[in-house]
Amino acid sequence: VETPAIALKNCRTRAIRFDITAQGQALRLYTFHTKVPTGRKNYACHKEELTGAATLIQNDNAENIIALGDWNTTPHALAFHTLIHKTFLTQANSNPFTHPTWPAQFMLPIFQIKLDHILYKGKLTLIDHRRGAALGSDHYPITARFGLLSERSE
Repeated sequence: VETPAIALKNCRTRAIRFDITAQGQALRLYTFHTKVPTGRKNYACHKEELTGAATLIQNDNAENIIALGDWNTTPHALAFHTLIHKTFLTQANSNPFTHPTWPAQFMLPIFQIKLDHILYKGKLTLIDHRRGAALGSDHYPITARFGLLSERSE
């Protein structure tokens, strides 16, 4: 487990990086928790965090990458689209209207938005993506199950 610093000018942010071997293949997992973009300073920091995350992943030569966490951004945000475009990551659940994750306290989905995301690239195939039951956090948990494509299956 490593905690690489994300190169930022104004914010102190780190990602947590795990390197895992599954079915004989390397998998790199990043977790992120970006600032809530409220107020001018936090908004600038949040945008910088997403840009820094994109740079970190762009410069990573790992073949299989999963980047997940509380991104504190909706799928509609320009900075989030830029992150996906620059890194070639795919959203585990690209439908912006399913699986809202925040706030877990509201029972009506119309008052909820998706702030938590699982992104991936490489020889990974998405098998399942779900939103779990509220567990006491202000966010619902999300899970994804992936398969690894072998050299023979390409």
